[in-house]
Amino acid sequence: MLDRSAALTNKATNSLVVGTTSSAEKSEKKSRNTKSEMVFKNVSAQNSTSTTSISNEEEIEDQFERDGEVEVFFTKEQKLLAQYYVLREALFREVDERYKKKHPEDCKNWEECDGSENIDDRHGSILVAVNSVGEVVGGMRFLISNWSENTLNEDPLEEFTIRSFLKKAGLNYKARFSEVDDVVVDKSYRDRALIKKMFAAAIGESIEVGCEYMLGIAILAASRNHRIAHNSLGYQLKIMKDYPWILQQNHGYEVRYPLLVHVNQKLSNN
Repeated sequence: MLDRSAALTNKATNSLVVGTTSSAEKSEKKSRNTKSEMVFKNVSAQNSTSTTSISNEEEIEDQFERDGEVEVFFTKEQKLLAQYYVLREALFREVDERYKKKHPEDCKNWEECDGSENIDDRHGSILVAVNSVGEVVGGMRFLISNWSENTLNEDPLEEFTIRSFLKKAGLNYKARFSEVDDVVVDKSYRDRALIKKMFAAAIGESIEVGCEYMLGIAILAASRNHRIAHNSLGYQLKIMKDYPWILQQNHGYEVRYPLLVHVNQKLSNN
């Protein structure tokens, strides 16, 4: 697994303070750049061996847009993790506030969103997207199936577990899988190119650790964007609409759906 630090950054009163970069840190950053590019190129290179079948609606430009200088990598650097958690909480609270205005009747007993580190974060790994001045502008959590018995997305009492879903769907429920969650991108960097770059790293890591599937649980709006990004990488992301994921802790029993990718299967022309 790629595990590296980025430029020295500090958070204070919600402002970013960029530290002075030493020559050793510059060398480390150059090394990270090379390795980060290798992760993306590794997945992209696999696509050259098969022709992807993608509808016009789902086409994505291969050129990076404004994320050209954004590095994507897994990290345990506490300063970067802290920035990711702050970004995650801010964006989730924004979504919560929009929902509360539309459905106040569903929100009487809601607890305020807490984006700080949780048990799934500690069991898994955090992928961050860091811009040229050391700001975390995106990220996601990455879990492997044997790292945790049940994740925060699961409720075994209600039979909402990933393994039970795989079994009901006629898939290999004993397989090793990865779970991607809490995917966030700062508004100023929100384009499909960066999402594509982040998922390329997640797919590469899933393959490296021997997973058969990569999964997520998401609402339809996010699911469609994720599908476009995966298609552009040569993978089919299936939105499993026959298996709605409706848990009490969701927004007023908001309907989400399992998302599934066979990481060892590539799209090809029909």
